[in-house]
Amino acid sequence: AEETSDASAPVPELAGVVLGPTGQSPPALPELSPYAKGVRTRVWPGSTIAFTRRFDAGERSWLLTWDRGIVPSDRVRPYPRSAFEGVVLAGDRRLPLAFFRARPRPQYRLLPNDEVEPTGKSWPRLGSVGLTGRSVTVEGQSYLQTTEDGLYCAARDATVISEAATLPTRVAAATAGRRSWLDISVLGGWLVAYEGTHPVYATLISPGRGGVPFRGVPPIDTASTPTGQFTVTGKFLTATMTSTSDANIVHAEVQYTQNFSGPHALHGAYWHDDWGEKKSGGCVNLSPIDAQRIFAWTEPPLPAGWHGVRWVPGEGDSTTVMIHR
Repeated sequence: AEETSDASAPVPELAGVVLGPTGQSPPALPELSPYAKGVRTRVWPGSTIAFTRRFDAGERSWLLTWDRGIVPSDRVRPYPRSAFEGVVLAGDRRLPLAFFRARPRPQYRLLPNDEVEPTGKSWPRLGSVGLTGRSVTVEGQSYLQTTEDGLYCAARDATVISEAATLPTRVAAATAGRRSWLDISVLGGWLVAYEGTHPVYATLISPGRGGVPFRGVPPIDTASTPTGQFTVTGKFLTATMTSTSDANIVHAEVQYTQNFSGPHALHGAYWHDDWGEKKSGGCVNLSPIDAQRIFAWTEPPLPAGWHGVRWVPGEGDSTTVMIHR
């Protein structure tokens, strides 16, 4: 959706809401297939829409939605765009590394007497830094040495990502191809993309609100992210999704959706910027930038001009998805 802002909004809750006319005339109504039928007659509060055009009609401004609906523009608020993206692992950027979730975290330096002190500067929220693998303990607190000259971070402040110790069985058994796979930690809130034993990309994700599944309970019932070894079974540029907490709430045009286990998928989440935190109904949320990158990298590839593709076992490669606590 196009972003707007309105610095003169009468109340903070209306910031970003289009209150004035657009200056655009109504579009010609699109021709619909005789087999077309309405998806929904109203947009439930909390839903999201994607739109292709704004226009004025009847002294009011309107939006033409992706599914050919018409919605008043003064009843929607645009989401701010997430600028977060992970780290390409190449050259000097390699594992282990640390991400800093939720808020900025202080930087420290090691003193000659083996004490540590804050530098007065901070690692930014959602920032990252390489680690040397060495640490010091001062007064019972562990501090991790970073690849930034002389700087340390507190272990309690860092989401640390290290190289996987073993390959998934499906990847280990493969003898050809890229052997692409994703290593995902639910409680850690991170993802690493591998080609065989070589990590190529690391980032933060947002797993299910329920964390890891409960024994004997379907993950969808507890908004948990399923754990185990899976494969990418389908890829779609966009998909329409309903909320697991209220089926009336619909998320339109969810970007770069990749199915791996029943209703569970990796996909972009344009509605939040809380990477590393448990947020979803069980899917693996990626920032829009990361979702596009991972979608283009995984197998099977999406043919040019196609909206989606399904993987057929025995017909080409598929990326393995390894999800653990």
